[in-house]
Amino acid sequence: IKINENFEKVNENEDIDFSRIFQIIILSKRFIAIFFLISFILSTIYSFAKKPLWSGQFQILISSERNRSTPLGKNLLNNFIGLTSGVSENPIQTQVRILESESVLLPIFEFVKDYKESKGINTSRFRFESWKRQLDINLIRNTKILKIEYKDYDKSLILPVIKLISKKYQN
Repeated sequence: IKINENFEKVNENEDIDFSRIFQIIILSKRFIAIFFLISFILSTIYSFAKKPLWSGQFQILISSERNRSTPLGKNLLNNFIGLTSGVSENPIQTQVRILESESVLLPIFEFVKDYKESKGINTSRFRFESWKRQLDINLIRNTKILKIEYKDYDKSLILPVIKLISKKYQN
């Protein structure tokens, strides 16, 4: 007999009684089988009833050309004393924000809304902010590559929307 940290007696010869555990499992096999069968039936119904979510993606290489008309000395002086000329220090982040802006995405939202109305879908509660959640716009870490992904339940809408986003950004 040993004494542990809590001053309780511990018998070194105690083993786990696996025969008792197997008896419990065998006695409750009916419950386990019913639980498994109900879970299987519900998950099968759910998988057939759920509409598939389609997605498409593309990538854009963002150029980061700076305004070359500002003299080098002026940029150095402004950086040294902490002044900025209203231009973002990170042009890549600026371009990402431009792509995420309403001015770029609102015409695409209107296209999607018109498309869904033509299919007979009620779009009276269709809002720009909720639609924008279907877009994932991420700058790939340590690169100048922007990944844009669009998700929708209508497979035929994915490619036109991606092409519109690309064309709008290029313009």
